[in-house]
Amino acid sequence: MKSMLLKHKFQFVRFCDVRHGPSRKTIHLNDDSHIMHVIRGKGAVTMDGTAYPLERGTVISAPAGVEFWFDAAPQMAMRNLHYRLWLESGEQLEERFVLPPVFQPAHFPQVEAWLSAIQALGDSRPQSHAEAACLAHRIIVQHWFNTEWRPRAAPPADERSDALCRLLRAPDLDHFSARNLARQVGLSVSQMNRVFRRRLKCSPQTFWNRQRLAAVRMALKDSGRSITEISNQFGFVDPAYFSRWFSKQAGCSAARYRRQLADAGAAI
Repeated sequence: MKSMLLKHKFQFVRFCDVRHGPSRKTIHLNDDSHIMHVIRGKGAVTMDGTAYPLERGTVISAPAGVEFWFDAAPQMAMRNLHYRLWLESGEQLEERFVLPPVFQPAHFPQVEAWLSAIQALGDSRPQSHAEAACLAHRIIVQHWFNTEWRPRAAPPADERSDALCRLLRAPDLDHFSARNLARQVGLSVSQMNRVFRRRLKCSPQTFWNRQRLAAVRMALKDSGRSITEISNQFGFVDPAYFSRWFSKQAGCSAARYRRQLADAGAAI
């Protein structure tokens, strides 16, 4: 199963150096993968209704769309990474598999040294982000290669979220409006978001972006069409915005993705 990682794409989102103050319940929810490393102190994290104890050397893995919160002793400290990782197929890895919610890896000392190096880089030099991304990639690969995965549990059926999925997959939906979508399934916006996250482990907008990305990727296989023409087809009137959107969703530019397709075809 871990051979799936031999060809993958990685996007480093950001590094966070966290110091906990007086404990209070703050619910966290991310649209990217989030991995946290306890470097000092003790506490607990609650995820999917289960509380897990924390101490130095503990790693917490929170997939996108999963709520969690901390009950931390004062001065508990963590160094955290936000990232996205895609398989060769284009699927995000955590759509199929997840790490344990908490684990205590034997490789923690090496990971801690890399995290310290990321913190020391800061952002004072133009190349700092690239260097941090390389170190973050090492850390994430180390965790996934040396920790047991588990299949992501299938969510329970729900008619409202299924109806919303059908709306979000519609090929003519080129503009996301939470209010209009919620009205069509008979929910408020907050209810819609809560129901959908419970079922799909992501927000409706994230799901829509993933469907849109899959369709854009398919269109990019047609080398006879320009990237601007394709972006217009999907409702992007600003080419610069399309470029930023595609890079965020796919982890590379549309032009680079198209070159990769051409290289793959030439290699066959």
